[in-house]
Order: sequence, then C-alpha cells, then structure tokens
Amino acid sequence: MSRISAYAVRWRRGGTTAPESVNSPVSVASWFAIWRASRTDSLVRPTGNEAPPRSPSPTDRVWRRRREFVVWRWCRDSPRRQECRGGRLETALRIHTERTPNPASVKWVVGQTVLESGRPLNFELGTPREVSPLAARILAVPGVTSVLLGLEVITVSKAEDVGWRELGQAVTRAVQDWAAAGEDALGAAYQAPPRAPDDEVEARIRAILESEIAPYVERDGGEIDLVGFRDGVVEVALRGACVGCPSSTVTLKMGVEARLREEIPEVVSVVAV
Repeated sequence: MSRISAYAVRWRRGGTTAPESVNSPVSVASWFAIWRASRTDSLVRPTGNEAPPRSPSPTDRVWRRRREFVVWRWCRDSPRRQECRGGRLETALRIHTERTPNPASVKWVVGQTVLESGRPLNFELGTPREVSPLAARILAVPGVTSVLLGLEVITVSKAEDVGWRELGQAVTRAVQDWAAAGEDALGAAYQAPPRAPDDEVEARIRAILESEIAPYVERDGGEIDLVGFRDGVVEVALRGACVGCPSSTVTLKMGVEARLREEIPEVVSVVAV
C-alpha cells in the first residue's frame, strides 16, 4: 500500500486527517478520491474472502485519473521535489550506478545535467562548498577520496578499506540533496586551472587526446589530460577511475602511446605523472 493510500484509508476510518498528516493542500474529498481509486489496484484485500479479479470499469478509470492528478498536485507542491510516475511517489532524480574497470571507482549516472559543457573536472578532499557544492557534499561522505564531475556522470573513488555497500546509499543521498537544493555543480569561487599555451607539437597531441582518446576514457569514468611534452616524452595526468586502475598502464602503452607515435613522429613514449 502506498503512503497516500494508507493515509486515505486511515482518514476514511476516522483515524487521522489526511491533509495535515502530510502537510498537503489537497482537500479531504480529494484524498477520498485517492482511496476510492486505490481500491482496484493499490490496496491489499484481506485474506480468506478475496474478490475475484475483474477488469476496471469506466468509473474506475475516472477515479484513477483523478487520483493521478491529485498525486501530481501533491508532488508538485512538496518541498521534497517528488513527482508521480505510474500512480506512485518516486524521487524526481533518476540515478543508477555503473561499474568501471577500477574496483575503487564507481560511476553515478544522474538523470540531469551536472556540468553544462567542457571536460570533466576532478575534485579532491578539502574542496570547499564555495568551489563546488556538489563535490563538497560527496566528499563529506566518510571513505570518499575524490570526485570527477562530467556532463551527466559523477565518478566517485573510495579508500581501499571501505566497501561500496557502505558508501552507496550515502553518496546517492548526497546527490539527491544537492539536486533538491537547486544548487549548481560549480560554486562562485571556482576558477579553471591555468594552462600554458601549447606549441605546435603539443597542440597536435592535445587534439588527438581530446578527440580520439578522451571520449573512451571518460566512458569508463576517467579523465586524461596533457601536462606537457619534453624530449619526446608526453606527460599526461590521469584522474577519476583511471587513478590506480589495473588496466591504466596497458591503456597508456598499447592505446595512447601507440596512437600518438603513429600520428606524431616526435613522440617517443607516454608517461603518467
């Protein structure tokens, strides 16, 4: 039985006044409409004398539509920012997790835009709320070591002595609280890290990294960025799920280095710094 159906039934039996029970502006008559519509699909009938299943009548359909409208009104006015889907109350933010090649990192796929545009941004412990309200909320969860924010993906990395079973719900709750507060992912104090101008070779390296390699790395919850190029050695920074990943060395040598040496003769090797 859903929460609304339970309140409606208790009101019908004289146990409580439904609108005050949930701080909703919906009238008592509308709550009775919810209860009436719920009789055909939400309420659990007593055992022993169950009525045989029947097809919903036109009247039942009318009551069900009225219930859906009333529930939608309650969700719209709720400070918890909930919405009605299929006659049930669910959180407005749809979140699911995906594994990465790194067992210490997991992606949270969020049903809304996190960053408007640009490359993923990495935040470490100690990030203040003024720089990133979202990252600060997640980093406040004990056991979280870093957060990588993408367009619609949040990659969370943890310490080795903490399990995902303990962190999962806490991280999800932090993301939901951020969405409910209506905050931006980046705060007013955020400043993009400075970057020195690239020479001709570095510009070619960066173009290949950003157009061909970075999309595949970001798909696994990581980030790769060019740090510099000197004496034939390409220095890159790995962030997110790439940090400590067992396959990062193979990716650098067999993937990144091979591709860069194929296109740019000046490249001798690629190292992570």
